[in-house]
Amino acid sequence: MLRQPVSVVPLTNVSVVRYKSEFGRFEIACYPNKVTNWRNGIEKDIDEVLQSKEIFKSVQKGILAKPADLHKAFGKSSDYEVIQTILRDGEIQVNELERKSQQDSMLKDIATIISEKCTDKQTGRLIPFSIIMRAMEEIHISVKPNQTAKKQALKIIQKYGDKLGLERAKMRIRLTCPLEHHEKISEELKQMEIEHTNNEGSSVIIAGLIHPESYRSIYQSIQKLGLSDAIGLEVIDQTVQGNIEAKQKEMEERKEERFEQKPEPVKQKPKSGFVCNTCPNAEFADLGDHRAHFKTNWHKFNVKRKARSMESISEAEFSILTESEVQNFLLQKNV
Repeated sequence: MLRQPVSVVPLTNVSVVRYKSEFGRFEIACYPNKVTNWRNGIEKDIDEVLQSKEIFKSVQKGILAKPADLHKAFGKSSDYEVIQTILRDGEIQVNELERKSQQDSMLKDIATIISEKCTDKQTGRLIPFSIIMRAMEEIHISVKPNQTAKKQALKIIQKYGDKLGLERAKMRIRLTCPLEHHEKISEELKQMEIEHTNNEGSSVIIAGLIHPESYRSIYQSIQKLGLSDAIGLEVIDQTVQGNIEAKQKEMEERKEERFEQKPEPVKQKPKSGFVCNTCPNAEFADLGDHRAHFKTNWHKFNVKRKARSMESISEAEFSILTESEVQNFLLQKNV
């Protein structure tokens, strides 16, 4: 009797597409990643998708579907038409390796969208993809394969924006409107941060910044007024970085204020009990508090400073820092 070698793992390179109907379950064996390409129109040759042209009741057990069951479920359709139906409407059963590959790919797509649509709250600059990926891993973001990457990215921005120090980048749009219709769109103009207005003959050109969610509202309002043919609405820049110079000046002023309010240094006391050699004056009465200290952001912040050959700061100095400043510093790579 022939036996399968114990080192062989069955179905590690097979993607099963399962179709369920009232007359039973039908499956076909396909190559990994090919089904999605075929559904998206990338792959045209169905022979490059199928590992076998047989229609199974169970691919894993190698049981073929009965012709009578196929006739009940699909009528007089040919096997080729049945396979196309299963490929189009069936549910993809992927193995663990393929599932992880899809999740990693989805996570990268989400991070790319976030990095393209958001800026740093403090600096107004675009945030690199690598920092977004690291931050998402730290807060343990899990992807949902049945939702688009864009939808998940917008949810993450809404839910974790403050925690990650993100804000949606504004859009710059331009409205070209005949003078006689200018007053009719006054409500729509309230949603804009108008940068400049130019009169050119019988038309007025208005350029300004809006929140991305306001674009649809403005567009629909113009349509409801019946002015979609008369008024031109165009996007000049989808991602506008903030006023970086103003933000940097604001940060410098805040640093000066913190420096003025800096508490007097506390005199060093003789160390006793449990202490931390990284954080100044960190002493603890029992082992539990000592261990809990190493999980605090204060300790992590000083460890990061120590790795950069910078002096550690006291707990009082650390308490002055904002959460965004702490998180941004912790996410930076060591140089």
